Amino acid sequence: MDSQKRQLVKDYIKKQMERGDNRASEYILDAQGKRNPNRDCFLTLKKYLHDYTQKKGKDPLRFFVLYGLRGTGKTTLLSQLYGEIYHMKYRLLLSVDEVVKVMGVALKDVLDVYEEVLGFPFGSLPQPVFLFLDEVHFDDEWAILLKTIYDRTKNIFFIVTGSSALALQSTPDIARRALFEKIHPMQFTEYIKIRHGVHEKEGLSQKLRDIVFNSSSATEVYDALQDIESEMREYWSDLEKKDINDIDTYLGYGTFPFTVVSPGEMSAYEQISEILDKVVNIDIPHIEEFSTDTISKIPELLYTLAASDQCDTVNLSKSTGISRPTLSSILKTLEKTEIVWRVRPHGQPHKQVRKPSKYLFTSPAFRSMYFNLIESVPNQGVLKGRMLEDAVGLSLRRLFSERPGFSVTYDSSKGGADFIVRRGEKIFIIEVGYGHKNMGQVIQTMGKIQQYSYGIIISENPLNIDHDNNIVWVPIRYFLLI
Repeated sequence: MDSQKRQLVKDYIKKQMERGDNRASEYILDAQGKRNPNRDCFLTLKKYLHDYTQKKGKDPLRFFVLYGLRGTGKTTLLSQLYGEIYHMKYRLLLSVDEVVKVMGVALKDVLDVYEEVLGFPFGSLPQPVFLFLDEVHFDDEWAILLKTIYDRTKNIFFIVTGSSALALQSTPDIARRALFEKIHPMQFTEYIKIRHGVHEKEGLSQKLRDIVFNSSSATEVYDALQDIESEMREYWSDLEKKDINDIDTYLGYGTFPFTVVSPGEMSAYEQISEILDKVVNIDIPHIEEFSTDTISKIPELLYTLAASDQCDTVNLSKSTGISRPTLSSILKTLEKTEIVWRVRPHGQPHKQVRKPSKYLFTSPAFRSMYFNLIESVPNQGVLKGRMLEDAVGLSLRRLFSERPGFSVTYDSSKGGADFIVRRGEKIFIIEVGYGHKNMGQVIQTMGKIQQYSYGIIISENPLNIDHDNNIVWVPIRYFLLI
């Protein structure tokens, strides 16, 4: 880097240092100067930050990687956390996307110049330095660079954000040093808290998780849900008093924090469409090399998946004009970006390859956007059912995907159940429907699965139990509180 470029980078860093607080306040405060609500994970991360500034513990955590789907509020979260250390002398908030694409320099060059601005090399810092780096995945060397700086001093604290593929770029060395925190789309209670200021009942979500996914039988689930039914009714009563009935809105676009302040439905869908556009045209080429013609066909592929129940790759290849090997590569890349996730058919691995997988959207908002922004919806009931299936899948992954012994498959036969969930030694057969559902599909799948724990039907049906068939109906209004 020549002297002219170096001076340009130094001026850029100084400007970022000066405007860091103003940038953070844009995310911390609303237009009226009131503090914006925080996502649920904010308090956990704030505690880690506070522990480091107060030097609590022998060796407090000081390297955090926030990753996940675009639009889930990682930049907002980073900025809000930056605002918590306004009293610290040495701190820097940078967009690595801006550094690489606009400044045309590598992150290493910027941090080398930052050492000059500080007046100290990182290896001999007299006071803690806080580096908050947004969209760090735009520099391919971020992991080895930050690992090297981390090892040079204990007087440095990192929080970095990036795409879901960020975790794939990390090295075993980074994994041992950093805490990776996945930022999921919002759950229903989080959406209600941020949009309406109504907080969930303390401990209720944990009770529901334990009941629904840790009981010995459907009867035990039913009895335990009856015991806490008054607590769930109290929560919904609080919403009804405020004239809040937002289940459809939540499924439509409420899983994304930014839609809370959208002026209307179409505006929300336009923003969600922009997320997909950035994933397709920016993130995917960064992960995998596809031709321009192939990239241009991905939106059509996503639209087809939004309208489908199962993914027949032979027919999909013919309809999109994408070869099957390329189609397989695209689907794997879409999984890496967290737009979709693959649910394999239940069975032995050698049999799974002969049956179609299905691809759920990580957020039901993507499926909803395709139908509500592009064309009229031919069958609202079918669409809502699939969106609810996306939402249930989101809950399952949020709760269990990082835990050992967890898997999700589905019964690919006609009339089979939506999910077969294995959690350790327990197996749950789950059917999802926005309207009223009978137990036929669960019973059919039960006939094929040995040693299942019980069946769960998530629908608009009231809480109910079939003791003989070991099946419990869990109302949507209950499951959304998990």
